[in-house]
Amino acid sequence: MDKGSINKLLFKLSAPAIVGMLINAIYNIVDSIFIGKYVGSLGLGATSIFLPIQMIILAFSILIGVGSASVFSIAYGKKDYLKLEKITGNIFFLMIIFSFLVSIIGTLFTKEIMILFGSSQNILPYAISYSKIMFLGVLFMPICITYNNIIRAEGNSIDGMNMMIIGMLANIVLDYIFIVKMDMGMFGAGFATSISKFINFSYLVYYLRKKTKVKFKIKNIKFDLDITKEVLSIGASGFVQQLSMSFIIVFLNKLLFTLGSDLAISIYAIIYKLSMFFMMPIMGTTQGMAPIVGFNYGANKINRVFEAFKKTIFITSLIGVFGLILIISKPDLLLSLFSNDKELISTGSFALKLVLFSIPLMGFYTTSISFFQAIGLAKMSFIISLLRQVLLFIPILFVNIYILKLGLNGIWLSFLISDILAFLISLFIVAKEIKKINTITEQKQYEYINM
Repeated sequence: MDKGSINKLLFKLSAPAIVGMLINAIYNIVDSIFIGKYVGSLGLGATSIFLPIQMIILAFSILIGVGSASVFSIAYGKKDYLKLEKITGNIFFLMIIFSFLVSIIGTLFTKEIMILFGSSQNILPYAISYSKIMFLGVLFMPICITYNNIIRAEGNSIDGMNMMIIGMLANIVLDYIFIVKMDMGMFGAGFATSISKFINFSYLVYYLRKKTKVKFKIKNIKFDLDITKEVLSIGASGFVQQLSMSFIIVFLNKLLFTLGSDLAISIYAIIYKLSMFFMMPIMGTTQGMAPIVGFNYGANKINRVFEAFKKTIFITSLIGVFGLILIISKPDLLLSLFSNDKELISTGSFALKLVLFSIPLMGFYTTSISFFQAIGLAKMSFIISLLRQVLLFIPILFVNIYILKLGLNGIWLSFLISDILAFLISLFIVAKEIKKINTITEQKQYEYINM
């Protein structure tokens, strides 16, 4: 970490994360393409209604997964194998309880939940059909997402990637069979996803039995208060960020229908999926940067810290520029991948360009969040991560809709304005903190020379 080319290190550490995240983004996009092409825009709207539920599930998975991976890594470094076994058992216990609760509640109250989460009467039948079977898939989804963090913490990122690839390929094949060939509509889409999650889970079971370095014992599947406290304290920031975005999407779905129509909800569903496709490589690159920055910061090799930071900003910004070029030059083509609806394509083209026009700025913004996490400034990272989606977006949306009366375009414009302001504020914060780091480093060097 403290020697050799930063470029080579970045590639080595980022590549598996980028591939894994792209696989997840491709799965979501392909799933939506099948629904948009063979079910229609109301089907896409139904996926947008279920999206905040997925994000809540992901939030809890991040809470347990990221926290457990950190605690796991520390125990792994200390070779505390007894604690490692307790951590893996604790994960299973927590996620099994969570999965069953969500699955049971979701299956029993599907209609009520869909209405609560912003479904219109036109979208409701599609949302119910899709969600009922998706709630069964929840039995397997959280444990797979959570345990993927532990697989990477063990140093087996390839196995984590393989699990995601297998699930994605299974989902694509099953989407084609159930939606195209068997004409099962939204139920077929949800059924395909649920089966693919079970296949993910089956691979996880195989990994635990054959490949893990930490013995998985049934007797350890129990609640451990001390480990859970450690896990929750570390995973809390990611959990809050993800959960807050879920509630924002619920509010957005209702607002989109009020100011626009079912079509507006469908357009947002597509924009969100496309934004994830461009953001995933950016996030994967910053994940590769984090251990390089953290290690060299701890070793007081500040020049390598800043070199890794600058090169990551360059790469992530370049990804953003590529995304913008594609969005500006081919918006109709991107939208037509998901739907044949001419009104959706013509209306969505402007919205797509407006919402994602700032994507090149997200390279710096996302990198700065990971940078602060890596050097131990977790609170700073947490504040910046909330800027874009919560602290800025909500008041800007309120002004655009309720004061300026900009209607549907006010929603799309709120994304752009909040992104630009989040970039500028994070730029100011990073410059200020880098100045502090340089000052501290110079003082240490001066004290060392004069010893």
